[in-house]
Amino acid sequence: MHVPVVLDHPDPTSFSAAVARHVIDGAGAAGHSVEPADPQAEGFDPRWSRADIAADRGAAASADVRKGQARIARADAICLAFPLFWWGMPAMIKGRVDRVWNWGWTDDQQDEPELSL
Repeated sequence: MHVPVVLDHPDPTSFSAAVARHVIDGAGAAGHSVEPADPQAEGFDPRWSRADIAADRGAAASADVRKGQARIARADAICLAFPLFWWGMPAMIKGRVDRVWNWGWTDDQQDEPELSL
């Protein structure tokens, strides 16, 4: 099994980073391949932009989005490690989810019949 482990925390000594390291070590010890990912270190821009809107309408996705999609395509499971901020994920990981798991790549409701009330 191949598992990307995505860490969203700027402090390598944080609890989230420790959790990610344990997942990486445990999965590796169990014989699985792991792929550490750090969107902050990679310079990922979590902001949704006009280029993302164009990609939603059929234009090519940006390089950082394609890299994230390729990582997901290789995955059998995904681990997201991050602290909870106000009962939700931090902006970096939320932006990554919004931009990488984008419309048309993960889902497309255009082929589904509309509900009639």
